[in-house]
Amino acid sequence: MDTIVTAINFANVKINDYSKFTANPMNLHYPVGSDVPTVSKIFRSKRNNSPGEFSEFGYLPQVSIIIYPGQGFVYLTFSVSKMLFNGSNLYEVKESDFDDLVAILRYKLECIDIDISTEHLKTAIVWACHFSKNIVLDKNHLGCNTILSILNKMNNSRKLTIQNTTYWKQDISKINFNEGRMVSLWSTKHEFVAYNKYCELDKDEYGKKELLQTKCLTDNNFIRLEYRIFKTPKLRQILNNCGIQSNNITFQDIFKDDVMKSVITYAWKSFIKPKLDILNILEEYPTPMILFDKLDKMNITGTSKLNIMAAYYVYHEENGLQTLSHLFPPRTNVLPRIRYNIRKMDETGWNVCSTFEYIEQILENNIPLRPGTL
Repeated sequence: MDTIVTAINFANVKINDYSKFTANPMNLHYPVGSDVPTVSKIFRSKRNNSPGEFSEFGYLPQVSIIIYPGQGFVYLTFSVSKMLFNGSNLYEVKESDFDDLVAILRYKLECIDIDISTEHLKTAIVWACHFSKNIVLDKNHLGCNTILSILNKMNNSRKLTIQNTTYWKQDISKINFNEGRMVSLWSTKHEFVAYNKYCELDKDEYGKKELLQTKCLTDNNFIRLEYRIFKTPKLRQILNNCGIQSNNITFQDIFKDDVMKSVITYAWKSFIKPKLDILNILEEYPTPMILFDKLDKMNITGTSKLNIMAAYYVYHEENGLQTLSHLFPPRTNVLPRIRYNIRKMDETGWNVCSTFEYIEQILENNIPLRPGTL
């Protein structure tokens, strides 16, 4: 888990100094006996943390106030990893960190003249959350940049599931590929991101110090996965899909090892695994004609179909390419192209499978990256 947005009832928060806020809610009208002002339209105010405060107190949460007609909230936006590990998200949190994390958060708020009780911090409603996992790849698997390149080439507009199962509603509409270092599949509701974490460590003073002390990290073996959920209804939906039933999700509800594991694993299996099923079908279909018919039903044609069938025959038969030549009408350029693709598949295709299985195993095991483990 990384960035989280929590909401606390405005009446349960004591702010002693509004000078760094963009607007002062104390100037609004308060009915007699009420701790929440009356507004006819939404009131917004945001605290601007100063560089001097960062220098003095370290990493600080971002604090915003939104008052709606009839109710008001104070929103806290912060990275749980950076809050716990001196401003760095190199390492990962676990459930047993919760009390320490809340204590640090409360202290940091007091440093900027905001008083919120421990209980209210723990039971704050979660409005948005980013789930994350840092993965160190070993020498037996593909490098980070190769993985990002593979993810970038996925056709997300097509559901490549062999089974009659749709893992993901197609509300992920765009793919970005930023200088070969980051792939993001995103919409306005949520986003799945994979990027080269090593490249980010130069901006991370704590991470840079740790990097100097270890030799296991390189510029091509440290990948970070993030599943960022921006909207509360989407968060509720994803948690329900993971078997977590709750209408009002609190900070202490979501800060569980099982929840953090379930959501990031669910995202991986939803975004990535269906796209890789095409590499796993070689063992699933007993005869080539069943596979051939299945590809027809999936509207997979042309070179893609040829390559999949070629892989099938090479996998199952010693003279697979000869058998394949009788299945399709003769074309002079087909078999040379297939031989080339099969050779590439032999070099990298199975390695793709093992690397992505390794990543999935890391997510399933849910062993957090902690100080001293690198």
